[in-house]
Amino acid sequence: MKLEYPTIRFGRTLENSADAYKVLSKSPGFPDEAESLFRQQVCQCVEWTVGDNDGERYPDSFLFWKLSGGSILVSRLTDAGCDSRGRPHSIGIVSIVVEPENTALATAEFLARLIATSDWSGGTLSEESGESRHVETLEQYLPSHAKSLLVTRHSHFRASGIDRVCSPDRPVASPLPHRAKPVPPSRSQSPPPVLTTTTKQGTKRWMLLSLAMLFTLFVLLAVAGYLSHTIQTINAELQTTTTDLERAKTQLLNKEEALAELQSTKQEIVRQLTAKDKELEQEKSDHLQTQTERAELQTKLADARRDADTGLKEENETLRQENQQQRTFINNIRQWHERLSRLLGDSPRQE
Repeated sequence: MKLEYPTIRFGRTLENSADAYKVLSKSPGFPDEAESLFRQQVCQCVEWTVGDNDGERYPDSFLFWKLSGGSILVSRLTDAGCDSRGRPHSIGIVSIVVEPENTALATAEFLARLIATSDWSGGTLSEESGESRHVETLEQYLPSHAKSLLVTRHSHFRASGIDRVCSPDRPVASPLPHRAKPVPPSRSQSPPPVLTTTTKQGTKRWMLLSLAMLFTLFVLLAVAGYLSHTIQTINAELQTTTTDLERAKTQLLNKEEALAELQSTKQEIVRQLTAKDKELEQEKSDHLQTQTERAELQTKLADARRDADTGLKEENETLRQENQQQRTFINNIRQWHERLSRLLGDSPRQE
């Protein structure tokens, strides 16, 4: 048989690095009456005590609580192990609501099989019939006027506000013992009241309760001292952390200033490099222009040289021709002179 019942869970969680006990989850449609009973009664009526072997977890216990309309709030009380401070036996609670129409059902046999089922969240109902003592206890509980019944497999618990308890030392479900109230003496009685056994037990319980309250007060004072010391330590660490943060902030500001100076220096260097690049570009342009002008001058010089060479050749040729002509002329004159000389020389001889 598939188990599909509204579920609510209570247990330990961590909030701000400290243990906190609260409702962890709740199924949609969980009845308001059952939730109110769960928060006000179930979560506060049972706590685990220290046993002989704190290294082992206690077996699960079960709490049955009758609701209006015949429904039953069935709770599994588990030992959730150590808390964040290493203290054993923290409590965890899972509760479901069993409606009469879902179980022909709300019988002792069915509820005993619920005890033997390990998973209530969509699990399958155990095929085992359950322990006979549980069946007998539930058969006594269901028709009775008792609203609540606690069934445990160990005796390391403290309970209050529960009508009946079935545990290894209470094999038959019985009500929890309550402190008897002393009967006030009537005004007609002159002698002091005689302390009965019930009154003595009440006085002894009151003394034990007083001692427990004193011990609790001492524990609270010790816890308060520890918390005060812890708070002082935390404050000192916070101050140290704040100082370190201020120092780091100052160093960061100094680094930012140094970085700003480096950035400014970088910009100045970039500006100077840009100016140098412009100067180099100008010098390069001037150099190219100079080379161009030099090439032009060399071309003109070559042309002038060529023209001069041509002119000189022409003049030399002219001078050579003129010189040749002059030589020819001189030779001609010499020939004429020789002829004339001959002529002149021959003339007297003829006379």
